[in-house]
Amino acid sequence: MGILDSSVITDTTAIVKSYYWHAQGVANWQLKFAWLPHRCCLSDRFIWLKFAYRGRRFITGPGEPIIKDYWHTTTEHLIWLLKR
Repeated sequence: MGILDSSVITDTTAIVKSYYWHAQGVANWQLKFAWLPHRCCLSDRFIWLKFAYRGRRFITGPGEPIIKDYWHTTTEHLIWLLKR
């Protein structure tokens, strides 16, 4: 097993857990109308011309602050809230 073999992620739960860790850092969730197409972070579906939840995360540090948006469909956001 080489260095490159250890960097390959074979467990998909690690990817899901890493997303949940980032989504926990979201300060607030707002129901917004998606004028532009976005992807749902949970199901990878397109969200366009309908209401969806947008979570905004602010990452501050040295330099410019970074604003990262997460989008959830309304049904998947409800399921995500119940699973937390």
